[in-house]
Amino acid sequence: MTTTSLGLSTLILATGLMACAVDDTPPLGRLAVALSAPGPDGSTYRLLEGTQLETSGDAFFETFLLDEDSATLTFELPVGDYQVTLTHANGYTTSWPLVRTNADLSQTVVQATLVTPMPVATSIAAEVTTSLVLSFEVPGSEPVTFAAGSLAVSAEVVEVDADGALLDYGGSQVSVTEAHVHADAPPALADYWPDEATTALSFGVHGALGKWTQRNSTRVCAELEVEGIAAVGHAAFTDIVINSVAAPPASADVCIDASNPTQMLEVVLVRLGPATMGPLADQGQLEYVFLSRFAAALPEPVFVDGTLDLALLDWSHGLLPMTGFLEVTEVTPTSEFLPWFDATLGGNIDFTVTPTLE
Repeated sequence: MTTTSLGLSTLILATGLMACAVDDTPPLGRLAVALSAPGPDGSTYRLLEGTQLETSGDAFFETFLLDEDSATLTFELPVGDYQVTLTHANGYTTSWPLVRTNADLSQTVVQATLVTPMPVATSIAAEVTTSLVLSFEVPGSEPVTFAAGSLAVSAEVVEVDADGALLDYGGSQVSVTEAHVHADAPPALADYWPDEATTALSFGVHGALGKWTQRNSTRVCAELEVEGIAAVGHAAFTDIVINSVAAPPASADVCIDASNPTQMLEVVLVRLGPATMGPLADQGQLEYVFLSRFAAALPEPVFVDGTLDLALLDWSHGLLPMTGFLEVTEVTPTSEFLPWFDATLGGNIDFTVTPTLE
């Protein structure tokens, strides 16, 4: 039996926006963290390469790499309350390696115990530097404290004060480029799923966009209130897309991902619940996670240096290259996530954003 972990906050990228640019800068503060600390014996201790700082606030999450050569780093954060956690790809929790530089400049790696409980609750105030103190116990030495650094941790959260917009987002000439039927899927459904030979699919999503907020330094998103959805070309394709928004609880978001030079505008539909249509509804009282994600490659960047230029999306777009992804996962009564099917899609997308007034 194959088990995977799946969260309901699945990736959300982007699609239509209202006609206005984000120029107002929200209030920012700083979180100060030292990257090195003096030891009581004249040595110096430094955080291990690859150490990261996770900051999680209301609708905001970002990870900052603490690998600079300087003694401190500076990042900005929007004003608010945060949970801050020290992490590493090797999974260190309480026991942490530290690099110790001795008086003769020789270096060794020592195992220290992180005394500061994780996560650390902290508040960021406007124009104020908040110090995050990290304390370690090193064998044979007094406690080593990383403090008084001026690591200013910050990233902007932007809200767009626009009345709203209507989004029409549709895909045509869509085909399945890769498909996987997993071992946990019922054998009776073997002929139900679309395969790599499936073509001539299409879909359409219509709805109202909410306010835009920045989720991290490269992603800005708006909630989508779906008012209409359609999908044709293959029974399973139709069922998965419709089941992704069929009934609450469902999550529909439109986001712009600026993590690559070619920015993506994506609609992501996610729902946890029983199937409401098709053969999946005939499998008994099962719970599923349905995910439908459709992304369009934008012809030019619209989110640059914390500024979202909504005017660039306030028009009818021609056909844009599209990538997509479908997934069906069974959720067992013991909260196991058993993947049944996933598929990668290719094709074209066009969308129209129409600003509205309340």
